[in-house]
Amino acid sequence: MPAVINPYTFVPFPEVDPHAFRRPPAGHTRLGPAEDGRERYSGRVEVVWTNRSPLHLATGETDDAGVAVFPRRRSSADGDLRPFLPGSTVAGVVRNLHENLVGGCLRIFDADFTPDYRDEVVDARSTDAGRQRGWTLARVLQVRDGRPSVLTICRQVVWIESGALAEALGDPELIVTGEQIVVDGVSTNARKQTVKNPDQVKPGRGWVLLVSDAAARPETGKYYVAAGRLGDQEYTHAEEDDPAAWQRFTRLVDSGEDRRLARRAARESDAAEGTGDDGAAERVAVRFGPAGRERLIGYRHRARRTAYPGQVLWVRCEDGEIVEFAQSAVWRHVGSGAAGERVPPELLACSDARQLCPTCRVFGSVDAEGSPTGEGDGEDLRARQRAYRGHLRFADGILVNEVTETIRRFPMLSTPRPGAGQSYLEPQGRGRSAPLGRPALREWGSGLDGTGRGPRRLRGRKHYWLTRDYARRPFFRLSTETMPPRATGAFGPESSLGRCLEPGGRFRVAVSYENLDLVELGGLLAALDPALVLRAADETGLIGFAVGHARPLGLGSCTSEITALTVDTARSRYGGASQPTVTIADAVSAFTAAVDPGVHRVWAMLTSALTLDHVDPSHVYYPTPNGVPAGPLEPADLEPDFTFWQESRGVTTSTEELPLIVLPEITDPPEAQFLPRPQRRELPKPKKNQGRSAGGGQRRGKGKSGRNRR
Repeated sequence: MPAVINPYTFVPFPEVDPHAFRRPPAGHTRLGPAEDGRERYSGRVEVVWTNRSPLHLATGETDDAGVAVFPRRRSSADGDLRPFLPGSTVAGVVRNLHENLVGGCLRIFDADFTPDYRDEVVDARSTDAGRQRGWTLARVLQVRDGRPSVLTICRQVVWIESGALAEALGDPELIVTGEQIVVDGVSTNARKQTVKNPDQVKPGRGWVLLVSDAAARPETGKYYVAAGRLGDQEYTHAEEDDPAAWQRFTRLVDSGEDRRLARRAARESDAAEGTGDDGAAERVAVRFGPAGRERLIGYRHRARRTAYPGQVLWVRCEDGEIVEFAQSAVWRHVGSGAAGERVPPELLACSDARQLCPTCRVFGSVDAEGSPTGEGDGEDLRARQRAYRGHLRFADGILVNEVTETIRRFPMLSTPRPGAGQSYLEPQGRGRSAPLGRPALREWGSGLDGTGRGPRRLRGRKHYWLTRDYARRPFFRLSTETMPPRATGAFGPESSLGRCLEPGGRFRVAVSYENLDLVELGGLLAALDPALVLRAADETGLIGFAVGHARPLGLGSCTSEITALTVDTARSRYGGASQPTVTIADAVSAFTAAVDPGVHRVWAMLTSALTLDHVDPSHVYYPTPNGVPAGPLEPADLEPDFTFWQESRGVTTSTEELPLIVLPEITDPPEAQFLPRPQRRELPKPKKNQGRSAGGGQRRGKGKSGRNRR
């Protein structure tokens, strides 16, 4: 697997002085000098942004041909519809740059987020350890408010070889989740709970079947179907027993492939997202075997958020109560250590309008959660938004020259996956593997979280590598302008067409500001043109920023130039006094001198992230099975390598070690930014008498499902 350079990197969070970081904002009640005597200014900045690589801005709208359109507005000069950058887009880009330059708070950040992961096979609910933890099968009898309310708990679980089961029942069409059979000759004390003899199985009642997805199983070997011996007593599960148990289950359902496909179908049909969650269970055929020779195993039920009578689930019981639900023996689990515990506490989003970070003092702040403080009714206080209005107004970015437009086909790009600790967490544990039975080291909540000051920190603020030599990027070495959708893969049915502006577009951007002191004005100017304060190591290098969509592919790299600055005081604007003599250099110098020393220390790393073509553009792409060849490419060359993320996760299985790979640090030189190749290490085979835990012999191999964009 030839190496690639990951499309993104991280600039570490700065260490700021918590006592000086947040201060009261200027407010809007008066213009003029602050109480400490510092002058405050109002005026306007004009900037020209130039896109150095193709620019695509998805609005959610498509034309009659299904092409995502670039936003357009009528020109005041000739009335023609011309591309433009919405003011909200401009504001978002500038605020993000300002946060990076001053160490502003993490305004767009879910502090409660925790990722979820696929289970390791050694942790299967069907193993001895799983049974000891209280896992077994259960059948739903009654439902209340979408939750199971009455269930039958299974007293025993066995695994029946699918060929034997089909022979016993006469047809694999009869192997369906929820159907009942009779199983004979299985001891409740048997260590290996498997059935391979069809004579032990016959039609009837007493054992309920659970057929699960085969995508994560190796293509060789056998498929076993779970069967649970139904008990005689009914179990009533009240919501108050464990109110979070079903919530955890539905959250894991939402992250699965069934729900992803349901959401896609809902989008394509303009239906509600919940489509498919009501009514009878939906059957899904399960096929298994080598490619091209798959055979029908039976039918599973499509996963959904609402329970239904006849549903078969794995449940974990403690002290006679159900505390956890699962869809299959090897399914998913939630990590631990929320995102808010993994960043410096000083950088959590501002929540008090009287004490704001440097960015919120200028751009404004909204605390939609409004956690109650002070006296009064708590519910009323939680409903309030403790906001602070910003001091800036952003106009739309107007295209001032003629630019060619091109339609390109974009591959399927999924949302970011912060759970991929190889990239998103601090680079600890490089080359190590978690012991057998312990969470993979990439996981939030793995053994690496307990080795220092608590949960591993998130790496920092995410940046996509920028480029002006875009023709060398792998995506642009495809003939995407004429490419039809492929039958499968990244450029398959979920790929999309979008209209792009070719490089050279010049957008005039105007920003009005009011009541800023000289330092705040300098910070605004630096955010509008980062090259005022950052210098590329190579004198020919350009400092820029990213705008728009498809940035992992090399789109949206822009540079900036301030073309005009007007500055007024309250006296010059309203009292006829002369305008102050404030230059761009004056404001930027004051800003640079006032920046927190801890923030200053990360500017060198920020410079690397914002330098166009800091790394070799010809290698910047997500991992692929064969790397990125030189020269023109075909779509097959850029198919994602799903195994990379599995083989680099830092775990020990029953047969091998998969050492942890971590993303290179931004302080590494450009030539050291390549992702290392996974190094699988086979373990000695166990001696013949060292049996494995029962689990139906099902081992996870190279999964067919999964998504590449981490």
